[in-house]
Amino acid sequence: YWAPAATQCEAMQLKHALSWAVIYDTCIHSGPGGVNGIRNKFPAVPPSKGGDEKQFINQYLAARENWLLSSANELVRRTTYRMDAFQTLAANGNWELALPLTIRGVTIPAPAKA
Repeated sequence: YWAPAATQCEAMQLKHALSWAVIYDTCIHSGPGGVNGIRNKFPAVPPSKGGDEKQFINQYLAARENWLLSSANELVRRTTYRMDAFQTLAANGNWELALPLTIRGVTIPAPAKA
């Protein structure tokens, strides 16, 4: 799943770690084709087409959350917590996934300094 996600991120000229995580999440959850399905649900364009990356990813996250919530499958609807976590990181300005960071109550600490 990483190679197709990386190929899509590179093609869209995404630079931020959070952006890559969002695209990778789609690929592992919905398959690589899921990215284009979401991209067709909002107006922002990626940097490769002259768009702003943060605006693009924020709209992508909103569209993906709406898509997940509209699923007939209850298990799929329950996965919106992932979009919530990404949206919180974006709102907090942690586009590079700097440590420490806390996701769903679990903290990933910064490495100990030598």
